[in-house]
Amino acid sequence: MKLNKKAQVSVEMIYCIGVIMLIFLILTGISFRYRSEVIDLDEYVEKRSECARITDYITQISAAGDQTQITITVKYPTTLLTQGVAYVGDLGTDDQEIEVPCSFMANITQPYTELEGEYTIKNVGGNIVIT
Repeated sequence: MKLNKKAQVSVEMIYCIGVIMLIFLILTGISFRYRSEVIDLDEYVEKRSECARITDYITQISAAGDQTQITITVKYPTTLLTQGVAYVGDLGTDDQEIEVPCSFMANITQPYTELEGEYTIKNVGGNIVIT
């Protein structure tokens, strides 16, 4: 007697396909989580580079002497405090926003907030003025 087994799937085959799909879903979830961490790290590195660039210019203009100036373009919202600290990123606006601090060695007479765009950094009598 011949058994007709066309179009029949065994329980083991269904189990194997289910396990493979479960493994695929787990790997997809892990991949998305690491992708978001990489994006955050990339944003941090970009803002850290921007912060270092801005503070390097401020320190160079301060060291170069009176009436020295340079024009720079600021890509991210930047805050400069009189204590020699700069923050790149929106301070206090969003918990998800990455704010990057860095320091500089110069005398700034007033704090500057939300700098973004093109600015001129000047040394006027040993004080840094940003316009």
